[in-house]
Amino acid sequence: PVDIAVTLDVAYADVVNETVTISAGTTSSTVTVDVMGELVVEADETFEVNVSDAKLNGATDATRVVIGDAQGIGTIGNDDAATLTLAGVAASQNEGTGGTTTPFTFSVTLDNPVQGGLDAAYTTSDGTATVADGDYVDNDGSLSFAGTAGESKTITVQVNHDATVESDELFTVALGAISGLGAGIDAGDVSTSGTPATGTVLNDDTAVVTIDDVSMAEGNAGTTAFVFTVSLSNPGDSTITVDYATADGTATIADGDYTAASGQLTFPPGDQSEPVTVQVTGDTTSEQDETFTVQLSAPVGAVIGDGQGEGTIEDDDPPAPPSGFTHTAVTSTSISWAWTDNSYNCLL
Repeated sequence: PVDIAVTLDVAYADVVNETVTISAGTTSSTVTVDVMGELVVEADETFEVNVSDAKLNGATDATRVVIGDAQGIGTIGNDDAATLTLAGVAASQNEGTGGTTTPFTFSVTLDNPVQGGLDAAYTTSDGTATVADGDYVDNDGSLSFAGTAGESKTITVQVNHDATVESDELFTVALGAISGLGAGIDAGDVSTSGTPATGTVLNDDTAVVTIDDVSMAEGNAGTTAFVFTVSLSNPGDSTITVDYATADGTATIADGDYTAASGQLTFPPGDQSEPVTVQVTGDTTSEQDETFTVQLSAPVGAVIGDGQGEGTIEDDDPPAPPSGFTHTAVTSTSISWAWTDNSYNCLL
């Protein structure tokens, strides 16, 4: 200590800012530099405080007051952080039809500035939607940010159209490593949130189940199989079922025209066609064409379009001869009848 005051000029930011006095009987004084707060993620920074022109009692006395360390270094440690947030923008949509693709989009937003910018990697990953099944197009890459607060980038994933009836399917997009930070910036000062984000591919396909009509000759004996085809407009990726049952029309079970049939059809994944077989009884009775129906009900995984198939039993028996006549010959084009000693021919 000295018994008289010592003064020193103090400079920082290349300007003489103040004069500091070390009072008599003391050995130090304080210089305060105010540092401005900010939100920029950056490397630690330094500034200098320089002292000069030491004076003893107002006069320079280099023999009794000597400046030893004339420079103090102030280090401004970075205490700011930034977050990249991943969010779905158009991330839950119908997959679409038409043989092209539907873009699913996700945003990545930087909340606080980062000096010098940065890069962020991203990847897509399978869920129940898979690249192998052609559900979507894999997209792995990197986004470059200039480092501006509020800056946002877009990740686009192309989802393929199809006509398959299926459950809604999922895939994910995730942020990865942060790179490209400026020298001295701690990678731990930039974090991510909202990752992974999920893309939901909504099924927009419908399987419509229909049944066709069948027309056949009944035959003269035994049974004839009437085979109805039940079809799906689109295949499913899981089992589809539908019930069926016959119903009388002018053909009836009671008259022995056909045998009742009922049950449930099962369409395995990918299958679009299943048969229903109804046995029709042959006879030699000349009669009008007769009909019965096969009716669909209670579909699971599909909706019913044309739910009724009509079976037409075509009569293939010749008409009965007039009273007193008997058949003597039947061909595809004529019937011959006989009565007493006379013969008659009827062209068909």
